[in-house]
Amino acid sequence: MTPVTTTFNLINNQGWITMKLLRETIRRILLENQRFFDNILDLICIQQTVAHINQALELAITMKYIYKLKTSTNEQYDYRTHHWNFHIRHRGFLDTLIQRMQELAIQTSGRSPVTLSQPVRETGVFTITLKKYKPRTS
Repeated sequence: MTPVTTTFNLINNQGWITMKLLRETIRRILLENQRFFDNILDLICIQQTVAHINQALELAITMKYIYKLKTSTNEQYDYRTHHWNFHIRHRGFLDTLIQRMQELAIQTSGRSPVTLSQPVRETGVFTITLKKYKPRTS
């Protein structure tokens, strides 16, 4: 008995594609997306600097994973807090972001200077916060 191969006509009429090739292509695209997610989140979770987080979120906007990015900074007596507020456009990016931030919290026993706040109710706004302490002067 020979296996049945289903074929689809490509939209651009350049030829035919087998179901197996289509699945392999989709799998490769999904893995490529995951690598992009990981690279962006490495800048946020590993580097933990304002410049790297800015770069990561600008890249996420370019890749259309997030939108409506707004930043703010609060100055306190002994620390400065940076906030990045944004909306999620890509569910896969959100899932990876939540997973990586949870792993970071576990690794640092909840003492990471970088945190993720998820939206309350229907606002849809996610917030990454970086808390940087000022150097002590003697």
